[in-house]
Amino acid sequence: MTDEFFEEDWPEDKPAKEPVTETATETDTETPAPAPAVDAMAQEEFQEKLAEAEKKVLYALAEARNVRERARNESDRARKYALEAICEDLLSVVDSLEKSLEVEIAEGDTSAKTLQEGSEMTLSMFLKVLEKYGIKQLSPEGEPFDPKVHEALTMQPNPEVEPNTVLTVVQKGYLLHDRVVRPARVVVSKN
Repeated sequence: MTDEFFEEDWPEDKPAKEPVTETATETDTETPAPAPAVDAMAQEEFQEKLAEAEKKVLYALAEARNVRERARNESDRARKYALEAICEDLLSVVDSLEKSLEVEIAEGDTSAKTLQEGSEMTLSMFLKVLEKYGIKQLSPEGEPFDPKVHEALTMQPNPEVEPNTVLTVVQKGYLLHDRVVRPARVVVSKN
């Protein structure tokens, strides 16, 4: 690029332009013509459509909020009760361990006694792990019968206790959080 300037590029050579001022004319001072009057019926119709559109928007927002809430609840419920299937399978293991502890051991049989103590510790640890994951054991002996968590196998007369009291627990029940995984199978008193 060259450093040459043409004469017309020099500001001294150009005459100063005079500022252009606009003068008010009659057309500038005229007020705009008023908009045609809006028909009252058309305005009322517009207001109704606007109200209807607002209702639809509010309905859509509420529906979206409900869908999110339902999805969150279903997700929480799925997470909370995901262990239910495996829990049912593990309960048979607990039942077997408990049955093994009911076996009478002959006096002086130290190896059987040691085996039984090991089974007791294993059962205790197993129940603690189940409890850690929200699985709670139900052993309702002496409690009033509750059909929500108990299954009555039979009824026996017993004047010493109130009617509908659990006399014997045949098989312990289990809850996963607040849901019954297996009801306690019980013998109930009657009049």
